Amino acid sequence: MLLLAGCGPATPPSATSAPKAAAALQPQEALKQRVEARWARLIERDFAGAYTFETPAYRATVDRKQYGAQFGVGVNWVRATVDQVRVDPAGDRAEVDVTLQMQSLAPLGAGLVDRIQPLRERWILTQGDWWVVRDDD
Repeated sequence: MLLLAGCGPATPPSATSAPKAAAALQPQEALKQRVEARWARLIERDFAGAYTFETPAYRATVDRKQYGAQFGVGVNWVRATVDQVRVDPAGDRAEVDVTLQMQSLAPLGAGLVDRIQPLRERWILTQGDWWVVRDDD
């Protein structure tokens, strides 16, 4: 797991409005919007907002304070781009490829280094909405 810190302006849509608007969308587009909204919150370091995208099972065992405490200051997320959304044939699981643009501290105090990192996230559809799945869920 990365120890991460956010930076950069982003104004995400409301987490509570996303499910209502998503109901009329195709599954891939609805999920893409959820992924983008979650990453916008992480970039802003709005960990309470990002927490709302975690599965109900995860939120039943990890509170908001514990969730926010996992993020450090070694990396600043700058942008997250959803590259591909693959929903399984049953329609309740998906993999999402995201490209993260970030800055991290260079060794020996040499300043910031720009980095690009691909990431594959797993998401599930349950209780009427898409939720990010952690490897430890």
